[in-house]
Amino acid sequence: MDGMLHAFGPAVEVTLAQGRAQPAGPVHLRFTLDRAAVDAQRQAGHALVVFTRSSDAAHTPDLLPAQWDESSATLAADATHLSSFLPGWLDPAGFGKTIGDGINAALGLRFPKPDCAGNAPAGATITVSAVDRDVAWPCLITTDTGYRLELNSNSGWAWLVRTSPPLGGLESHGRDLAGAIAAGIFYQTSNTARTSVMVPGDKAAIPFDADHVPAYGQLAMDAGLSLVSVALDEIDAASQLFGVKFGLIDKLQSDTTKLGCLADVVGGIDGLSGADFAAKVGAFGKAMLDCLGELGGAAGALVIGAVAGVISALFVSVAGAVTEGAGLGTAGFTVTQTAQPVLGRAQDRYSVGFGSVKPSDLSINSLCDNTITAVRWDSWGGATAVGHGQACVPAGEGGGTKPVDLLASDKGDCHGSLAYRHLKATDSTPAGGDDWPGDICG
Repeated sequence: MDGMLHAFGPAVEVTLAQGRAQPAGPVHLRFTLDRAAVDAQRQAGHALVVFTRSSDAAHTPDLLPAQWDESSATLAADATHLSSFLPGWLDPAGFGKTIGDGINAALGLRFPKPDCAGNAPAGATITVSAVDRDVAWPCLITTDTGYRLELNSNSGWAWLVRTSPPLGGLESHGRDLAGAIAAGIFYQTSNTARTSVMVPGDKAAIPFDADHVPAYGQLAMDAGLSLVSVALDEIDAASQLFGVKFGLIDKLQSDTTKLGCLADVVGGIDGLSGADFAAKVGAFGKAMLDCLGELGGAAGALVIGAVAGVISALFVSVAGAVTEGAGLGTAGFTVTQTAQPVLGRAQDRYSVGFGSVKPSDLSINSLCDNTITAVRWDSWGGATAVGHGQACVPAGEGGGTKPVDLLASDKGDCHGSLAYRHLKATDSTPAGGDDWPGDICG
């Protein structure tokens, strides 16, 4: 806490005799101080405080708001327990520098490349290029219904993710405070049906099937979202040095108006450019704090008040990093679809549909009880393919057709072709029926 907290004098240590309990009521503290020394700090805009240690096992620090009585030259504060007490002042500039250094460090973060990046799953018919400037590591994963493309962040910035053609069902995650704040603001205010957000150190996910493969994806760096989420994270972390816990996540989740207010700040910052940024971004820092309202009780108000005094200068101090980050603009990647898997292979000249992609009719030997028509595939190209059709019912069993459900699986090499090597056709009537035909790559 060097540079943030300064003392008027040595600490006052109050110890309890062996076996004596802490007082049940508040402890009223009074410190007689040098009037001139106190006035100098007040005139400099510094907050008068009493610094102590909590009564928990960890002895975490506590910051007590204090009141100065000019007539008696005493600094008064109330504590909940007896401990060591240090009268002094909180320097907003030192506090702001700690936060500013944290913001600059956070925006410059890079993250390890996961093992899955650049490694296509076995049997995949999709390949994904690297992301421009490696701002994210792409990992392609096969699922029961197709694919899942995960973009793992390699950037200290928040990036908005879109695909072309547009896809729905995009997912975003935020594990730490900055990421959760960014995701919360994004989900509260953005068109999340077609856009996701990749927050620092986490990932955005794009699920799709082989019939709806995006041609490319674009990531757009959001300077406002990055600055607001990281700044709040650093303010929260610096405040905890003094035992002040804002509970930002719970507060933002329980009061969505705060998220809406922060989204307006994000939009305002994103609307700045060039010389306007350094000249006007400070006002948005103050607006960001106004969105939060009262947090953390009296000690929280003290910290927020200290930050409010330097927030404009703080945002201006990181303007260079933000404008440099905004210059990153966009990054992209491409998705390429290779050969589609076929369904097994034709066993002889009487086979129908086998060895082709998404066949509409199937027959092993052209006999009725081995024939399925009017096949519709719900998915194709992933680890499995799911479809439905009408199975022919022999005349001796009543004739006509009955509905069946199809599941193609075991995708892999089939005599030189990528194919589903197992097919299960199950009678979908309430009575059920036998599975058919099993291995289709013999």
